Amino acid sequence: MSEEKCAKHMALELQGNNHDSIGNLEELHEKYRQADALNQIDGDLLVAWAGVLFRMERWQESVDIYRRALDIRPDGALWADLGIAFMHLGQLGQAEQCYREAVTCGGEVLPSVWNNFGNILKDQGNLSESITCYRQALALDPGFLEVHSNLLVTLHYGEMERQQIFHEHQVWWQRCSEKEAMMQHVPPAGGGNLEKRLRVGFVSADFRVHSVGYFLQSLMENLDRNHLEIICYANRQGEDHVTRRFQAAADGWREISQLGDTAVAEMVRRDGIDILVDLAGHSEGNRLRLFALRPAPIQVTWIGYPDTTGLQSMDYRLTDDVVDPPGMDDEFHSEQLIRLPGGFLCYDYPKEAPAVVLPPMMRLGVVTFGSFNNLAKINDTTLDLWAELLNNIPNARLLLKNRSLACTDLQDAFRRRFEARSIDPKRVTMLSIVPSIQDHLNLYGKVDIALDTLPYNGTTTTFEALWMGVPLVALRGDRHLSRVTASLLTHMGLEEWVAETPAAYLEMNRRLATDGKLLRRLRLKMRGRLRSSPLCNAAASAGHLERAFREMWARWLAGSQ
Repeated sequence: MSEEKCAKHMALELQGNNHDSIGNLEELHEKYRQADALNQIDGDLLVAWAGVLFRMERWQESVDIYRRALDIRPDGALWADLGIAFMHLGQLGQAEQCYREAVTCGGEVLPSVWNNFGNILKDQGNLSESITCYRQALALDPGFLEVHSNLLVTLHYGEMERQQIFHEHQVWWQRCSEKEAMMQHVPPAGGGNLEKRLRVGFVSADFRVHSVGYFLQSLMENLDRNHLEIICYANRQGEDHVTRRFQAAADGWREISQLGDTAVAEMVRRDGIDILVDLAGHSEGNRLRLFALRPAPIQVTWIGYPDTTGLQSMDYRLTDDVVDPPGMDDEFHSEQLIRLPGGFLCYDYPKEAPAVVLPPMMRLGVVTFGSFNNLAKINDTTLDLWAELLNNIPNARLLLKNRSLACTDLQDAFRRRFEARSIDPKRVTMLSIVPSIQDHLNLYGKVDIALDTLPYNGTTTTFEALWMGVPLVALRGDRHLSRVTASLLTHMGLEEWVAETPAAYLEMNRRLATDGKLLRRLRLKMRGRLRSSPLCNAAASAGHLERAFREMWARWLAGSQ
Protein backbone atom coordinates (compact mmCIF):
# COMPACT_ATOMS: atom_id res chain seq x y z
CA MET A 1 0.00 0.00 0.00
CA SER A 2 1.41 3.41 -0.97
CA GLU A 3 2.11 6.06 1.68
CA GLU A 4 -0.79 8.16 0.34
CA LYS A 5 -3.28 5.32 0.54
CA CYS A 6 -1.95 4.31 3.94
CA ALA A 7 -2.60 7.79 5.39
CA LYS A 8 -6.15 7.85 4.09
CA HIS A 9 -6.76 4.28 5.20
CA MET A 10 -5.60 5.09 8.73
CA ALA A 11 -7.84 8.16 8.91
CA LEU A 12 -10.83 6.19 7.67
CA GLU A 13 -10.07 3.38 10.08
CA LEU A 14 -10.09 5.76 13.01
CA GLN A 15 -13.14 7.68 11.84
CA GLY A 16 -16.30 6.82 13.75
CA ASN A 17 -14.57 4.84 16.49
CA ASN A 18 -14.83 5.80 20.14
CA HIS A 19 -11.97 8.21 20.84
CA ASP A 20 -13.17 10.20 23.79
CA SER A 21 -9.81 10.72 25.46
CA ILE A 22 -7.73 13.73 24.48
CA GLY A 23 -4.82 11.48 23.55
CA ASN A 24 -6.87 9.50 21.06
CA LEU A 25 -8.39 12.66 19.63
CA GLU A 26 -4.90 14.08 19.16
CA GLU A 27 -3.91 10.90 17.36
CA LEU A 28 -6.94 11.07 15.12
CA HIS A 29 -6.31 14.73 14.36
CA GLU A 30 -2.75 13.90 13.36
CA LYS A 31 -3.93 11.18 10.94
CA TYR A 32 -6.28 13.62 9.23
CA ARG A 33 -3.50 16.20 9.06
CA GLN A 34 -1.19 13.65 7.44
CA ALA A 35 -3.85 12.68 4.92
CA ASP A 36 -4.43 16.35 4.14
CA ALA A 37 -0.70 16.96 3.58
CA LEU A 38 -0.77 14.14 1.03
CA ASN A 39 -3.89 15.53 -0.69
CA GLN A 40 -5.90 12.51 0.42
CA ILE A 41 -8.75 14.44 2.06
CA ASP A 42 -12.25 14.47 0.62
CA GLY A 43 -15.45 16.09 1.85
CA ASP A 44 -16.40 13.27 4.22
CA LEU A 45 -12.98 13.30 5.86
CA LEU A 46 -13.04 17.07 6.21
CA VAL A 47 -16.35 16.84 8.02
CA ALA A 48 -15.01 14.15 10.34
CA TRP A 49 -11.78 16.10 10.93
CA ALA A 50 -13.72 19.25 11.79
CA GLY A 51 -15.78 17.20 14.23
CA VAL A 52 -12.62 15.98 15.96
CA LEU A 53 -11.32 19.53 16.33
CA PHE A 54 -14.76 20.54 17.62
CA ARG A 55 -14.61 17.86 20.34
CA MET A 56 -11.11 19.03 21.24
CA GLU A 57 -12.48 22.60 21.57
CA ARG A 58 -9.90 23.85 19.09
CA TRP A 59 -12.43 26.29 17.76
CA GLN A 60 -10.41 28.35 15.28
CA GLU A 61 -8.92 25.25 13.65
CA SER A 62 -12.37 23.69 13.41
CA VAL A 63 -13.64 26.87 11.72
CA ASP A 64 -10.97 26.56 9.04
CA ILE A 65 -11.81 22.91 8.34
CA TYR A 66 -15.59 23.45 8.40
CA ARG A 67 -15.16 26.20 5.80
CA ARG A 68 -13.25 23.86 3.53
CA ALA A 69 -15.89 21.17 3.98
CA LEU A 70 -18.67 23.64 3.14
CA ASP A 71 -16.89 24.65 -0.05
CA ILE A 72 -17.23 21.04 -1.16
CA ARG A 73 -20.60 20.18 0.38
CA PRO A 74 -22.93 22.96 1.54
CA ASP A 75 -25.01 21.48 4.33
CA GLY A 76 -27.25 22.91 7.04
CA ALA A 77 -25.80 20.77 9.83
CA LEU A 78 -22.26 21.87 8.94
CA TRP A 79 -23.32 25.51 8.93
CA ALA A 80 -24.81 25.00 12.39
CA ASP A 81 -21.63 23.38 13.73
CA LEU A 82 -19.57 26.21 12.27
CA GLY A 83 -21.90 28.65 14.01
CA ILE A 84 -21.28 26.98 17.36
CA ALA A 85 -17.52 27.24 16.82
CA PHE A 86 -17.87 30.97 16.10
CA MET A 87 -20.01 31.33 19.21
CA HIS A 88 -17.23 29.83 21.33
CA LEU A 89 -14.82 32.28 19.71
CA GLY A 90 -17.07 35.15 20.79
CA GLN A 91 -17.88 36.05 17.19
CA LEU A 92 -21.66 36.22 17.53
CA GLY A 93 -22.17 38.09 14.26
CA GLN A 94 -20.43 35.32 12.33
CA ALA A 95 -22.33 32.69 14.32
CA GLU A 96 -25.62 34.37 13.42
CA GLN A 97 -24.78 34.36 9.72
CA CYS A 98 -23.92 30.66 9.88
CA TYR A 99 -27.27 29.86 11.44
CA ARG A 100 -29.10 31.93 8.86
CA GLU A 101 -27.42 29.73 6.25
CA ALA A 102 -28.28 26.62 8.26
CA VAL A 103 -32.02 27.34 8.29
CA THR A 104 -32.25 28.52 4.65
CA CYS A 105 -29.87 26.30 2.67
CA GLY A 106 -32.43 23.54 2.20
CA GLY A 107 -33.06 20.19 3.84
CA GLU A 108 -34.44 19.38 7.26
CA VAL A 109 -33.79 21.87 10.05
CA LEU A 110 -33.67 20.16 13.41
CA PRO A 111 -35.33 21.69 16.48
CA SER A 112 -31.89 21.86 18.13
CA VAL A 113 -30.68 24.12 15.30
CA TRP A 114 -33.58 26.52 15.83
CA ASN A 115 -32.85 26.44 19.56
CA ASN A 116 -29.17 27.31 19.13
CA PHE A 117 -30.07 30.03 16.64
CA GLY A 118 -32.45 31.48 19.21
CA ASN A 119 -29.72 31.45 21.86
CA ILE A 120 -27.31 33.35 19.62
CA LEU A 121 -29.92 35.97 18.76
CA LYS A 122 -30.93 36.36 22.42
CA ASP A 123 -27.31 36.91 23.49
CA GLN A 124 -27.16 39.81 21.03
CA GLY A 125 -30.39 41.35 22.33
CA ASN A 126 -32.41 40.39 19.24
CA LEU A 127 -35.38 39.22 21.28
CA SER A 128 -38.16 39.08 18.70
CA GLU A 129 -36.25 36.86 16.28
CA SER A 130 -34.96 34.76 19.16
CA ILE A 131 -38.51 34.07 20.32
CA THR A 132 -39.51 33.20 16.75
CA CYS A 133 -36.70 30.62 16.60
CA TYR A 134 -37.72 29.00 19.88
CA ARG A 135 -41.33 28.79 18.75
CA GLN A 136 -40.21 27.23 15.47
CA ALA A 137 -38.30 24.56 17.42
CA LEU A 138 -41.36 23.88 19.58
CA ALA A 139 -43.60 23.63 16.52
CA LEU A 140 -41.36 20.80 15.34
CA ASP A 141 -41.06 19.18 18.77
CA PRO A 142 -43.58 20.38 21.40
CA GLY A 143 -41.97 18.13 24.00
CA PHE A 144 -38.55 19.79 23.71
CA LEU A 145 -38.86 21.35 27.15
CA GLU A 146 -35.31 22.74 27.21
CA VAL A 147 -36.29 24.97 24.30
CA HIS A 148 -39.49 25.93 26.07
CA SER A 149 -37.44 26.95 29.12
CA ASN A 150 -35.21 29.08 26.88
CA LEU A 151 -38.35 30.71 25.50
CA LEU A 152 -39.64 31.44 29.01
CA VAL A 153 -36.34 33.04 30.04
CA THR A 154 -36.30 35.23 26.93
CA LEU A 155 -39.91 36.39 27.31
CA HIS A 156 -38.87 38.13 30.54
CA TYR A 157 -36.52 40.49 28.71
CA GLY A 158 -39.38 42.08 26.79
CA GLU A 159 -42.72 43.69 27.56
CA MET A 160 -45.13 40.74 27.53
CA GLU A 161 -48.08 40.94 29.92
CA ARG A 162 -47.72 38.97 33.14
CA GLN A 163 -50.83 36.89 32.57
CA GLN A 164 -49.49 35.72 29.21
CA ILE A 165 -46.10 34.84 30.67
CA PHE A 166 -47.80 32.90 33.45
CA HIS A 167 -49.83 31.03 30.83
CA GLU A 168 -46.62 30.11 28.99
CA HIS A 169 -45.28 28.58 32.22
CA GLN A 170 -48.47 26.57 32.62
CA VAL A 171 -48.06 25.27 29.05
CA TRP A 172 -44.57 24.02 29.98
CA TRP A 173 -46.13 22.02 32.81
CA GLN A 174 -48.82 20.59 30.56
CA ARG A 175 -46.17 19.42 28.08
CA CYS A 176 -44.05 17.81 30.80
CA SER A 177 -44.54 14.06 30.53
CA GLU A 178 -42.97 13.51 33.97
CA LYS A 179 -45.93 15.20 35.63
CA GLU A 180 -47.97 12.02 35.09
CA ALA A 181 -45.77 10.28 37.67
CA MET A 182 -46.05 13.05 40.25
CA MET A 183 -49.01 11.77 42.24
CA GLN A 184 -47.46 8.30 42.54
CA HIS A 185 -44.63 9.69 44.65
CA VAL A 186 -46.31 12.17 46.99
CA PRO A 187 -45.65 10.89 50.54
CA PRO A 188 -48.76 10.61 52.71
CA ALA A 189 -49.56 13.60 54.92
CA GLY A 190 -49.59 13.33 58.72
CA GLY A 191 -47.22 11.71 61.16
CA GLY A 192 -43.59 12.62 61.57
CA ASN A 193 -41.61 14.64 64.07
CA LEU A 194 -42.04 18.40 64.09
CA GLU A 195 -38.63 18.99 65.69
CA LYS A 196 -36.64 16.46 63.67
CA ARG A 197 -33.38 17.42 62.00
CA LEU A 198 -34.59 18.25 58.50
CA ARG A 199 -32.74 16.84 55.50
CA VAL A 200 -32.60 19.57 52.86
CA GLY A 201 -31.37 19.03 49.31
CA PHE A 202 -30.17 21.84 47.04
CA VAL A 203 -30.19 21.17 43.28
CA SER A 204 -28.05 23.37 41.03
CA ALA A 205 -25.62 23.44 38.12
CA ASP A 206 -24.01 26.50 39.69
CA PHE A 207 -22.13 25.47 42.80
CA ARG A 208 -19.23 27.43 41.31
CA VAL A 209 -18.13 30.94 40.38
CA HIS A 210 -21.62 32.08 39.43
CA SER A 211 -24.33 34.41 40.69
CA VAL A 212 -26.06 31.54 42.52
CA GLY A 213 -22.82 30.81 44.32
CA TYR A 214 -22.47 34.42 45.44
CA PHE A 215 -25.93 34.33 47.02
CA LEU A 216 -25.82 30.91 48.65
CA GLN A 217 -22.42 29.89 49.94
CA SER A 218 -22.08 32.14 53.02
CA LEU A 219 -25.71 31.50 53.93
CA MET A 220 -25.23 27.74 53.63
CA GLU A 221 -22.15 27.90 55.84
CA ASN A 222 -24.26 29.61 58.52
CA LEU A 223 -27.14 27.11 58.57
CA ASP A 224 -27.46 25.40 61.94
CA ARG A 225 -26.34 21.80 61.45
CA ASN A 226 -28.04 20.78 64.67
CA HIS A 227 -31.35 21.45 62.94
CA LEU A 228 -30.56 20.88 59.23
CA GLU A 229 -28.61 18.32 57.24
CA ILE A 230 -27.59 19.62 53.81
CA ILE A 231 -27.13 17.53 50.66
CA CYS A 232 -26.00 19.22 47.43
CA TYR A 233 -27.02 17.72 44.08
CA ALA A 234 -24.52 19.12 41.58
CA ASN A 235 -25.73 19.16 37.99
CA ARG A 236 -22.37 20.12 36.47
CA GLN A 237 -19.03 18.34 36.32
CA GLY A 238 -15.81 20.09 37.23
CA GLU A 239 -15.02 22.35 40.14
CA ASP A 240 -13.44 25.62 41.14
CA HIS A 241 -12.62 27.23 44.49
CA VAL A 242 -16.29 28.06 45.08
CA THR A 243 -17.28 24.44 44.41
CA ARG A 244 -14.76 23.24 46.97
CA ARG A 245 -16.20 25.67 49.49
CA PHE A 246 -19.70 24.28 48.90
CA GLN A 247 -18.38 20.73 49.22
CA ALA A 248 -16.83 21.60 52.58
CA ALA A 249 -20.07 23.20 53.80
CA ALA A 250 -22.40 20.37 52.74
CA ASP A 251 -23.08 17.20 54.74
CA GLY A 252 -23.39 15.26 51.50
CA TRP A 253 -22.41 15.81 47.85
CA ARG A 254 -23.99 14.09 44.85
CA GLU A 255 -22.88 14.42 41.23
CA ILE A 256 -26.01 14.14 39.05
CA SER A 257 -25.09 15.67 35.67
CA GLN A 258 -24.70 12.24 34.06
CA LEU A 259 -27.85 10.77 35.61
CA GLY A 260 -31.39 10.83 34.28
CA ASP A 261 -34.22 12.39 36.23
CA THR A 262 -35.71 9.08 37.33
CA ALA A 263 -32.35 7.92 38.70
CA VAL A 264 -31.85 11.19 40.57
CA ALA A 265 -35.40 11.02 41.93
CA GLU A 266 -34.67 7.59 43.37
CA MET A 267 -31.42 8.93 44.85
CA VAL A 268 -33.29 11.79 46.53
CA ARG A 269 -35.79 9.34 48.01
CA ARG A 270 -33.01 7.06 49.28
CA ASP A 271 -31.37 10.11 50.86
CA GLY A 272 -34.62 10.76 52.74
CA ILE A 273 -34.80 14.41 51.68
CA ASP A 274 -37.57 16.31 53.43
CA ILE A 275 -37.23 19.58 51.48
CA LEU A 276 -35.78 19.75 47.97
CA VAL A 277 -34.73 23.21 46.75
CA ASP A 278 -34.45 24.19 43.08
CA LEU A 279 -31.89 26.96 42.44
CA ALA A 280 -32.39 27.35 38.69
CA GLY A 281 -36.02 27.72 37.68
CA HIS A 282 -36.04 27.64 33.88
CA SER A 283 -32.48 28.93 33.53
CA GLU A 284 -29.59 26.96 32.04
CA GLY A 285 -28.74 23.68 33.75
CA ASN A 286 -32.15 23.27 35.42
CA ARG A 287 -33.57 19.89 36.48
CA LEU A 288 -37.24 20.82 36.63
CA ARG A 289 -38.23 17.43 35.22
CA LEU A 290 -36.77 15.98 38.42
CA PHE A 291 -39.09 18.18 40.48
CA ALA A 292 -42.01 17.12 38.28
CA LEU A 293 -41.41 13.58 39.58
CA ARG A 294 -42.01 14.81 43.16
CA PRO A 295 -39.08 12.98 44.85
CA ALA A 296 -39.45 14.97 48.09
CA PRO A 297 -42.51 15.79 50.19
CA ILE A 298 -41.76 19.54 50.07
CA GLN A 299 -40.31 21.26 47.00
CA VAL A 300 -39.13 24.86 46.83
CA THR A 301 -37.70 27.20 44.16
CA TRP A 302 -35.37 30.08 45.00
CA ILE A 303 -32.68 32.46 43.71
CA GLY A 304 -31.97 31.32 40.15
CA TYR A 305 -35.07 32.53 38.29
CA PRO A 306 -37.22 35.66 38.67
CA ASP A 307 -40.64 34.05 38.29
CA THR A 308 -42.83 31.05 38.90
CA THR A 309 -41.72 27.68 37.55
CA GLY A 310 -45.30 26.83 36.55
CA LEU A 311 -44.92 23.35 38.11
CA GLN A 312 -47.85 22.14 40.16
CA SER A 313 -45.35 19.92 41.95
CA MET A 314 -43.38 22.97 43.21
CA ASP A 315 -44.88 23.94 46.55
CA TYR A 316 -43.15 27.19 47.49
CA ARG A 317 -41.14 30.06 46.09
CA LEU A 318 -38.90 32.11 48.38
CA THR A 319 -39.03 35.87 47.86
CA ASP A 320 -39.51 39.08 49.87
CA ASP A 321 -42.26 41.68 50.30
CA VAL A 322 -40.64 44.32 48.07
CA VAL A 323 -40.04 42.22 44.94
CA ASP A 324 -43.34 40.39 45.46
CA PRO A 325 -45.65 42.58 47.60
CA PRO A 326 -48.41 40.60 49.34
CA GLY A 327 -51.57 40.41 47.31
CA MET A 328 -49.99 41.64 44.06
CA ASP A 329 -48.10 38.66 42.62
CA ASP A 330 -49.54 35.51 44.17
CA GLU A 331 -52.05 34.95 41.35
CA PHE A 332 -49.22 34.63 38.82
CA HIS A 333 -47.55 31.74 40.64
CA SER A 334 -48.17 28.02 40.75
CA GLU A 335 -46.23 28.07 44.05
CA GLN A 336 -47.15 29.60 47.39
CA LEU A 337 -44.93 32.62 48.10
CA ILE A 338 -42.88 32.67 51.29
CA ARG A 339 -41.46 36.15 51.95
CA LEU A 340 -38.14 36.25 53.80
CA PRO A 341 -37.40 39.17 56.16
CA GLY A 342 -34.38 41.26 55.22
CA GLY A 343 -34.56 40.46 51.50
CA PHE A 344 -34.63 37.30 49.41
CA LEU A 345 -30.88 37.41 48.67
CA CYS A 346 -27.78 37.22 50.83
CA TYR A 347 -24.68 38.63 49.13
CA ASP A 348 -21.29 37.06 49.77
CA TYR A 349 -19.30 40.16 48.90
CA PRO A 350 -15.89 39.71 47.21
CA LYS A 351 -13.24 39.87 49.91
CA GLU A 352 -10.57 40.50 47.27
CA ALA A 353 -12.32 43.57 45.86
CA PRO A 354 -10.19 46.67 45.28
CA ALA A 355 -10.75 49.76 47.39
CA VAL A 356 -13.51 52.22 46.51
CA VAL A 357 -12.15 55.23 44.61
CA LEU A 358 -13.51 58.75 44.26
CA PRO A 359 -16.09 59.41 41.51
CA PRO A 360 -14.24 59.74 38.18
CA MET A 361 -16.20 62.93 37.37
CA MET A 362 -14.11 64.70 40.02
CA ARG A 363 -11.05 63.97 37.89
CA LEU A 364 -12.53 64.12 34.38
CA GLY A 365 -15.08 66.89 34.76
CA VAL A 366 -17.80 64.83 33.02
CA VAL A 367 -20.14 62.23 34.45
CA THR A 368 -19.92 58.60 33.28
CA PHE A 369 -22.93 56.30 33.50
CA GLY A 370 -22.33 52.56 33.26
CA SER A 371 -24.03 49.21 32.84
CA PHE A 372 -22.32 45.81 32.97
CA ASN A 373 -25.56 43.89 32.45
CA ASN A 374 -26.50 41.06 30.12
CA LEU A 375 -27.05 42.61 26.67
CA ALA A 376 -30.42 40.86 26.30
CA LYS A 377 -31.65 43.15 29.10
CA ILE A 378 -30.78 46.27 27.09
CA ASN A 379 -34.00 46.33 25.09
CA ASP A 380 -35.58 49.29 23.29
CA THR A 381 -37.40 50.48 26.42
CA THR A 382 -34.13 50.61 28.34
CA LEU A 383 -32.28 52.33 25.50
CA ASP A 384 -35.02 54.92 25.08
CA LEU A 385 -34.80 55.87 28.76
CA TRP A 386 -31.00 55.92 28.76
CA ALA A 387 -30.94 58.03 25.59
CA GLU A 388 -33.31 60.56 27.12
CA LEU A 389 -31.02 60.78 30.14
CA LEU A 390 -27.90 61.25 27.98
CA ASN A 391 -29.65 63.85 25.82
CA ASN A 392 -30.56 65.79 28.98
CA ILE A 393 -26.91 65.78 30.13
CA PRO A 394 -25.04 66.60 26.90
CA ASN A 395 -21.50 65.90 28.16
CA ALA A 396 -22.33 62.62 29.90
CA ARG A 397 -20.73 59.40 28.78
CA LEU A 398 -21.84 55.78 28.90
CA LEU A 399 -19.69 52.70 29.58
CA LEU A 400 -21.09 49.29 28.61
CA LYS A 401 -19.33 46.05 29.54
CA ASN A 402 -20.31 42.53 28.60
CA ARG A 403 -18.34 39.55 27.32
CA SER A 404 -20.44 39.47 24.12
CA LEU A 405 -19.10 42.92 23.19
CA ALA A 406 -15.91 41.20 22.02
CA CYS A 407 -17.91 40.86 18.79
CA THR A 408 -17.27 43.95 16.64
CA ASP A 409 -20.47 43.34 14.67
CA LEU A 410 -22.41 43.57 17.91
CA GLN A 411 -20.63 46.77 18.87
CA ASP A 412 -21.56 48.25 15.49
CA ALA A 413 -25.20 47.22 16.02
CA PHE A 414 -25.29 49.02 19.37
CA ARG A 415 -23.71 52.14 17.83
CA ARG A 416 -26.50 52.20 15.27
CA ARG A 417 -29.10 51.85 18.02
CA PHE A 418 -27.64 54.85 19.85
CA GLU A 419 -27.39 56.91 16.65
CA ALA A 420 -31.08 56.23 16.00
CA ARG A 421 -31.73 57.91 19.36
CA SER A 422 -29.58 60.96 18.58
CA ILE A 423 -26.67 59.80 20.76
CA ASP A 424 -23.19 60.23 19.28
CA PRO A 425 -21.58 56.75 19.44
CA LYS A 426 -18.32 58.45 20.48
CA ARG A 427 -19.97 59.06 23.87
CA VAL A 428 -20.37 55.30 24.37
CA THR A 429 -17.47 53.02 25.31
CA MET A 430 -17.94 49.27 24.97
CA LEU A 431 -15.73 46.74 26.74
CA SER A 432 -15.64 42.95 26.79
CA ILE A 433 -14.34 40.36 29.22
CA VAL A 434 -11.34 41.21 31.40
CA PRO A 435 -8.76 38.78 32.86
CA SER A 436 -9.88 38.62 36.51
CA ILE A 437 -12.60 39.55 38.99
CA GLN A 438 -10.28 42.27 40.33
CA ASP A 439 -9.95 43.77 36.86
CA HIS A 440 -13.72 43.57 36.43
CA LEU A 441 -14.40 45.32 39.74
CA ASN A 442 -11.70 47.92 39.02
CA LEU A 443 -13.74 49.03 36.00
CA TYR A 444 -16.36 50.43 38.38
CA GLY A 445 -13.73 53.04 39.17
CA LYS A 446 -14.51 54.46 35.73
CA VAL A 447 -18.25 54.73 36.47
CA ASP A 448 -19.96 57.52 38.44
CA ILE A 449 -23.54 56.21 38.31
CA ALA A 450 -24.77 52.73 37.41
CA LEU A 451 -27.78 52.40 35.11
CA ASP A 452 -30.30 49.65 35.66
CA THR A 453 -32.09 47.73 32.91
CA LEU A 454 -35.85 47.56 32.40
CA PRO A 455 -37.99 45.61 32.88
CA TYR A 456 -35.35 43.00 33.81
CA ASN A 457 -33.18 44.55 36.53
CA GLY A 458 -29.61 43.62 37.21
CA THR A 459 -28.83 41.56 40.29
CA THR A 460 -25.20 40.45 40.63
CA THR A 461 -24.10 43.47 38.60
CA THR A 462 -26.09 45.74 40.90
CA PHE A 463 -24.55 44.24 44.02
CA GLU A 464 -21.08 44.63 42.51
CA ALA A 465 -21.71 48.26 41.60
CA LEU A 466 -22.94 49.04 45.11
CA TRP A 467 -20.01 47.20 46.69
CA MET A 468 -17.65 49.35 44.59
CA GLY A 469 -19.44 52.47 45.83
CA VAL A 470 -21.33 53.21 42.62
CA PRO A 471 -24.88 54.46 43.30
CA LEU A 472 -27.86 53.82 41.07
CA VAL A 473 -31.54 54.67 40.82
CA ALA A 474 -34.29 52.03 40.77
CA LEU A 475 -37.44 52.43 38.71
CA ARG A 476 -40.02 50.23 40.43
CA GLY A 477 -41.89 48.02 37.97
CA ASP A 478 -44.93 45.77 38.07
CA ARG A 479 -43.26 42.37 38.62
CA HIS A 480 -40.48 40.62 40.54
CA LEU A 481 -37.74 41.08 37.95
CA SER A 482 -38.39 44.82 37.72
CA ARG A 483 -38.42 45.33 41.49
CA VAL A 484 -35.12 43.66 42.38
CA THR A 485 -33.14 46.90 42.53
CA ALA A 486 -35.92 48.52 44.56
CA SER A 487 -35.65 45.62 47.02
CA LEU A 488 -31.88 45.97 47.34
CA LEU A 489 -32.00 49.73 47.90
CA THR A 490 -34.90 49.41 50.34
CA HIS A 491 -33.06 46.83 52.45
CA MET A 492 -30.03 49.14 52.47
CA GLY A 493 -32.13 52.02 53.79
CA LEU A 494 -31.91 53.92 50.48
CA GLU A 495 -35.61 54.03 49.60
CA GLU A 496 -35.24 57.66 48.50
CA TRP A 497 -33.47 56.42 45.37
CA VAL A 498 -36.44 54.28 44.27
CA ALA A 499 -38.41 56.09 41.55
CA GLU A 500 -42.06 55.36 40.86
CA THR A 501 -42.20 56.96 37.38
CA PRO A 502 -39.80 57.38 34.44
CA ALA A 503 -39.83 61.14 34.99
CA ALA A 504 -38.75 60.70 38.61
CA TYR A 505 -36.10 58.21 37.49
CA LEU A 506 -34.62 60.74 35.06
CA GLU A 507 -34.70 63.54 37.64
CA MET A 508 -32.96 61.42 40.30
CA ASN A 509 -30.20 60.48 37.88
CA ARG A 510 -29.83 64.11 36.79
CA ARG A 511 -29.51 65.13 40.42
CA LEU A 512 -26.76 62.60 41.03
CA ALA A 513 -24.97 63.61 37.83
CA THR A 514 -24.90 67.30 38.73
CA ASP A 515 -24.18 67.16 42.46
CA GLY A 516 -20.56 66.14 42.90
CA LYS A 517 -20.65 66.45 46.71
CA LEU A 518 -23.68 64.16 46.95
CA LEU A 519 -22.12 61.64 44.58
CA ARG A 520 -18.87 61.64 46.59
CA ARG A 521 -20.69 61.21 49.91
CA LEU A 522 -22.80 58.33 48.63
CA ARG A 523 -19.83 56.61 47.05
CA LEU A 524 -17.62 56.68 50.13
CA LYS A 525 -20.37 55.34 52.40
CA MET A 526 -21.95 52.80 50.04
CA ARG A 527 -19.77 49.77 50.82
CA GLY A 528 -20.16 50.17 54.56
CA ARG A 529 -23.91 50.62 54.18
CA LEU A 530 -24.20 47.44 52.12
CA ARG A 531 -21.92 45.45 54.43
CA SER A 532 -23.98 46.38 57.50
CA SER A 533 -27.35 45.79 55.80
CA PRO A 534 -29.47 42.62 56.07
CA LEU A 535 -28.32 41.78 52.52
CA CYS A 536 -24.86 40.79 53.80
CA ASN A 537 -25.87 39.30 57.15
CA ALA A 538 -25.41 35.61 56.41
CA ALA A 539 -26.17 34.49 59.97
CA ALA A 540 -29.51 36.34 60.06
CA SER A 541 -30.41 35.19 56.52
CA ALA A 542 -29.64 31.58 57.47
CA GLY A 543 -31.96 31.93 60.46
CA HIS A 544 -34.77 33.30 58.29
CA LEU A 545 -34.32 30.44 55.81
CA GLU A 546 -34.31 27.81 58.53
CA ARG A 547 -37.51 29.23 60.03
CA ALA A 548 -39.12 29.18 56.58
CA PHE A 549 -38.15 25.51 56.16
CA ARG A 550 -39.53 24.71 59.62
CA GLU A 551 -42.79 26.47 58.76
CA MET A 552 -43.10 24.43 55.54
CA TRP A 553 -42.45 21.23 57.47
CA ALA A 554 -45.07 22.07 60.09
CA ARG A 555 -47.63 22.75 57.35
CA TRP A 556 -46.85 19.45 55.68
CA LEU A 557 -47.21 17.53 58.92
CA ALA A 558 -50.55 19.23 59.49
CA GLY A 559 -51.64 18.21 56.00
CA SER A 560 -52.31 21.82 54.99
CA GLN A 561 -49.44 22.34 52.55
